[in-house]
Amino acid sequence: MDRHAVVWPWLCAAIGAIGAVRGLNKAARCWPRGWGWAATAVALPMAALGGWLTAEGLAGRRISGPAIDLAFPLSPGNYIVANGGTNLAVSSHAETLDLGLPRHRLWQGQSYGVDIVALNVVGRTSGGLAPTDVERYAIYGRRVVAPCAGQVVAAVDGLADSPIPLTGDEPSAGNHVMLRCGPAIILLAHFRLGTVKVRVGQSVTVGQPVAEVGNSGSSSEPHLHIHAQLPGTVAAPFSGRPLPIRISGRNPVRNARF
Repeated sequence: MDRHAVVWPWLCAAIGAIGAVRGLNKAARCWPRGWGWAATAVALPMAALGGWLTAEGLAGRRISGPAIDLAFPLSPGNYIVANGGTNLAVSSHAETLDLGLPRHRLWQGQSYGVDIVALNVVGRTSGGLAPTDVERYAIYGRRVVAPCAGQVVAAVDGLADSPIPLTGDEPSAGNHVMLRCGPAIILLAHFRLGTVKVRVGQSVTVGQPVAEVGNSGSSSEPHLHIHAQLPGTVAAPFSGRPLPIRISGRNPVRNARF
């Protein structure tokens, strides 16, 4: 596990706990005499909720079992993980771990998926406030490279970018490439139209250009989606068992910087 992924949540939790205690003491002094219990009754559930959320966030940063080691899949730059981890506290992809919903069984391979965005010189993902122009996003058009040596088992191109902030139609991965690297299938998704550089059956090496980041498929803003899974079926290629990943030796949890 990345050292910073452990230190920062505990530091934030400690600061939050100190703030809660100080706030509780101040609140108790503000209530009329004999009504301090009311401040406690309000503050304690809030503190409990904060503690539970902190615990869930920490749990979502733990990798259970062996992980697939991958190289960083983008050209050099300043990047941050927008979605990544093993539960809903840190990643919306984790909803498909619940196989009680039949539709989740078709997409369970993306349960440990990671969404990566780029930061510009002022530390923002885009120029302006939620612009609708895809080219104003720092990651748009960045080169995507193979994170492992393997063989291309799927390559889809020909889809236009989805309009921001809407998400596109099927396939949800948009323009994408799937690589077989050892026992794992690696998905790289949401490419820019016309930029896929590999074909099915082709062998690739680590760092070989694959495509460029776009906003095709189910994507509300330009980003790169990457995940590892066991092989799915022909009818449901993303239905394979999800596999946790490490990128450049690090656990790519939400807010991790690369």
